[in-house]
Amino acid sequence: MTRRVPSVPLRFTVLALLLPALSACGLFDFEEREPWRAQAEAACFARKEVVPSSAVRPMSKISGPGICGVDRPLKVAALRTGEVDIVPAATLDCPMTAALDRWMASVVQPAAYARYGVPVIAVKNMASYGCRTRNHAPGAKLSEHAFANALDVGGFRFADGREVTVKSGWRAGEADRAFLREVLIGACGPFRTVLGPGSDGMHEDHFHLDLARHNARGEAYCRPKLTPPPPAAPPVFMASPARGTVPVAAAAPPPGPVPPQQAAPGYPAPGYPAADPATPRTDPAMVPAATPMPPASVGAPPLVWQRGPGPLGYGGVTGSVP
Repeated sequence: MTRRVPSVPLRFTVLALLLPALSACGLFDFEEREPWRAQAEAACFARKEVVPSSAVRPMSKISGPGICGVDRPLKVAALRTGEVDIVPAATLDCPMTAALDRWMASVVQPAAYARYGVPVIAVKNMASYGCRTRNHAPGAKLSEHAFANALDVGGFRFADGREVTVKSGWRAGEADRAFLREVLIGACGPFRTVLGPGSDGMHEDHFHLDLARHNARGEAYCRPKLTPPPPAAPPVFMASPARGTVPVAAAAPPPGPVPPQQAAPGYPAPGYPAADPATPRTDPAMVPAATPMPPASVGAPPLVWQRGPGPLGYGGVTGSVP
């Protein structure tokens, strides 16, 4: 006698297929967020590492789905007290916002001045908060993006108008390659996870930065392992022929003897004043073509780069932007 096997209703079949995906999103995980997240957030606010402002605005609590979310999220439109825009504005927690500020001040801006002579004024945000798994992989652990504890950086805009993206700049000219490698290497310290081109094939067009806790020792996971680029050649400050009291940054001269400078028609030769017929002349061969001098030792105080109504806050650089 043949036994009849009961058929499974279609709705149960569909639910069985959806359960793994829903579980990956945390919808059926009866777990709680790790306690260290709320502790780190409370400590960050208590130490006033981030102060709410027009550029950093508190948001309503984000709860779920599942354990996704953050108790005190911030909408961060700019870093460094409004000097460096995040485009578009990012949804982040307090510790991540503070870490971005430190990275910008101690790593990104010094590298920008060294490589280009101007500061960064904007960062391209490719992803901040989002309830999802790591690399969007079904069944994987939740990403730090799910807790507003991560930012994907796609590029940088500078005060002179240039833009350097991770996708195009990583294998571009020497300055772009060096700058991007410097800021990625320097991120391994302010952040606990740092991923970029060459790490896993999923970060070829952006830097992933987060504050995950990988183990009890607080060790960082940074990939790829890179060799630091050679330091940028320091600028040579020389007296301007037209305004001898104002230092002008110039590229370092090539090795070897300095060729004699030629005077433009109607102008005295650079490096010394026009000869007065009543004054004994000095042999030009005995006078250097240009005298190196530090920028702080002559002339008026240096200008600061400005963007709109407020200064960018990085002194020691002559020039301005509209």
